[in-house]
Amino acid sequence: MPLKYSAVFDVIFEQEKSISQLMDESGLAKYQYKEVNEQFNEIYQLIDSNYAK
Repeated sequence: MPLKYSAVFDVIFEQEKSISQLMDESGLAKYQYKEVNEQFNEIYQLIDSNYAK
């Protein structure tokens, strides 16, 4: 699955927080990171569905 590059990757490591945590802290972050967060959620769902088999 493709994952769009985002500046949020640098922020995750700098602040040691997840994308969801960053989105909860700021309305602007919620808007900016929405697409990348959705992509991560799709990856997590794919992983979960493969382990459920």
